[in-house]
Amino acid sequence: MTVEWAIDKYPQIVRAETNVTEAIATLSQTQAGCILVVESEKLVGIFTARDAIELAVSTANWQELSLARVISPNPIALKVTELPNISVLMDLMQHQQLKYLPIVTVDYRVYGLVSLKSIAEAWQKSAVASKQELEIVKQELNECKNLEAELQANQQALSINQERLDSIFDSIEDVVWSVDPHKFQLLYLNAATEQIYGRTISEFLGNFNLRREVIVLEDRQRVREANKALYSIGSQDIEYRIWRPNGEMRWVRDRARLILDNLGNTIRIDGIVTDITERKQAQQQLEYDAFHDGLTGLASRRLLMERLERAIDRSQLQPARGFALLFLDLDGFKVVNDSLGHLVGDRLLIEVAHRLQKYERENFIIARHGGDEFAILLEELADLKEAIAVAGQIQQILKPPLILNEREVYVSASIGIALGDRANLYASDGRATNLLRDADTAMYYAKSRGKGGYEVFTPSMHTEILQRLELEHDLRLAIEREEFVLYYQPIICLATQRLWGFEALVRWQHPWQGLISPDKFIPLAEETGLSVAIDRWVLRTACCQLRSWQEQLPTTTLKVSVNLSGNQFFQPDLIEVFDRVLGETGLKGSCLKLEITESVMIDNSPTTSVVLEQLRSRGVQLCLDDFGTGYSSLSYLHSLPFNLLKIDRSFIERLGTEGEKGEIVKAIVALGSNLGMDTIAEGIETKEQLMQLKSLNCAYGQGFWFAKPMNSRAAIGFVGDWNAQNIKN
Repeated sequence: MTVEWAIDKYPQIVRAETNVTEAIATLSQTQAGCILVVESEKLVGIFTARDAIELAVSTANWQELSLARVISPNPIALKVTELPNISVLMDLMQHQQLKYLPIVTVDYRVYGLVSLKSIAEAWQKSAVASKQELEIVKQELNECKNLEAELQANQQALSINQERLDSIFDSIEDVVWSVDPHKFQLLYLNAATEQIYGRTISEFLGNFNLRREVIVLEDRQRVREANKALYSIGSQDIEYRIWRPNGEMRWVRDRARLILDNLGNTIRIDGIVTDITERKQAQQQLEYDAFHDGLTGLASRRLLMERLERAIDRSQLQPARGFALLFLDLDGFKVVNDSLGHLVGDRLLIEVAHRLQKYERENFIIARHGGDEFAILLEELADLKEAIAVAGQIQQILKPPLILNEREVYVSASIGIALGDRANLYASDGRATNLLRDADTAMYYAKSRGKGGYEVFTPSMHTEILQRLELEHDLRLAIEREEFVLYYQPIICLATQRLWGFEALVRWQHPWQGLISPDKFIPLAEETGLSVAIDRWVLRTACCQLRSWQEQLPTTTLKVSVNLSGNQFFQPDLIEVFDRVLGETGLKGSCLKLEITESVMIDNSPTTSVVLEQLRSRGVQLCLDDFGTGYSSLSYLHSLPFNLLKIDRSFIERLGTEGEKGEIVKAIVALGSNLGMDTIAEGIETKEQLMQLKSLNCAYGQGFWFAKPMNSRAAIGFVGDWNAQNIKN
């Protein structure tokens, strides 16, 4: 008898990733004793009815497992090229206690399956079987009967498990569904249907088209295309919207796959529908947050840049469709933040945003760029005049005062304008960024010309900005390399004509530009915070120089005057730095005069008074510089411990001219006298100015009439010459 008679050439075969539940269903439907499990078309295991029972009894959540997780690896199998005769084959199976033995090819693909039952049937077919063999067949037939009884028990267990599955399916929140792939009739729906769709199972079973009708109209074509693709790719995963009977729209995720028989024919389509509405809403909120400013609700910089890129693309296709970008920066916002607090500053930004939104049009987008900066993209623009008109209108809507913390706050904006046709001058990957930069540059120029103005970008502005950046770079290097020098201008006692001392004035000895005056780099240094390092260098150098002069002229009473910027004044370690310089140079504090501008005193905070008192306690004389040009407040001037008031040169220039009686200078001198302060006049250039200042009882003076600023060597020579001339006179 040939062994081939005992081989089942069409055993049940499933993939390793198949769910256990589906495998059990296949065992039940086909009444097969086992299923061969393959991966990449190669045999990896056997799954029997007994395995199913043991799994259901011993393992929790077994329904969620795949066959790959539960089968025993490395199954015993015979290669078809090595098959023994039928007797040896049967002995082998009895010795190994096998009920099923897979037969595979050389590359381990399934060739067939031998079972005790198939061997028994093969024996029955043989007309030449021996009596002993027939007895064996009878025994095996009895075993087959036992197997039949066991299979019936298995089927009962499967029925119980099916009930368990139904209970589990009805307890989950997702819709589980199954349809006939040919007639498209529903085969199964679980209880979650009513929760997600708001409709009963019977409604779906009674209406063949209901599953399509509940889909939002705009999504139906997309779902239809996905359903068609399901038959070619074997699976589907799509998100779409549905309508519930109460008019509520929900988002769902629908996952489906084809279920195939052993021959590869589609026998069923199974799927799961999940309600993802909350996830979608969260996603939409994240997208909104990404494209909108959290404080003001305006468009964010990201959305602005995307819209700007699209505007550039449209203008290049249709040059007649012009556009412009307006860049706004609020004037004086830092003062509001510093004086009234950041919460009030935030409220100011919100109110400004509300006013800007009232002006928003169909072809405009208003965005908060960051801080107190806003940007407006104007599309469908006729010409530059229209952009300028918009800038003027924006300044008008910002003009009325805002009520913040029961006080009126006025706000204005400096506006820079960049026309869209400039985008054609830049590389494609930097068009929007460069256009925004141009508008920002124009805004910077508008702000430098005064509050509440506007400027249209020109290429020369960009050139100047590059020069400024280059100057800032050089200035940083200058601080590292100490490329600065001090010049000294004499300060004279006007009543006695004696030399009081010198004011130390910093100059920058640039490597190739030569000597640079302070008005060229000090404003930049203060804006960038570099003035702190420069001020400290000036303080140390001036103190060292005065100490050197004192050693050369032991009887001298010279003093040195040093300017102190706001950045340096508000450094927390100012007193520590001051003490260290005096200690290292050996100079007494009484030999030093510090000049501080009025703008530093604007807040008159307790900290300001404390710092000034600490300096006074070290013998330092304090001079209020540029008096009358800044933020003068006579109400608190008497409370600050200043020794001197310095009259700005703009008032001195008028002295000596026809009709000028010097009333302002006279008032400042009288004010200083009443407050116990001496006055110093700077910028004295004529004899008439000198004589008038003397008649007004101004205490000290400096200017070209006496001497221009000079280096340290010339200064020590000036001391000798001046003293000699004074003695002679």
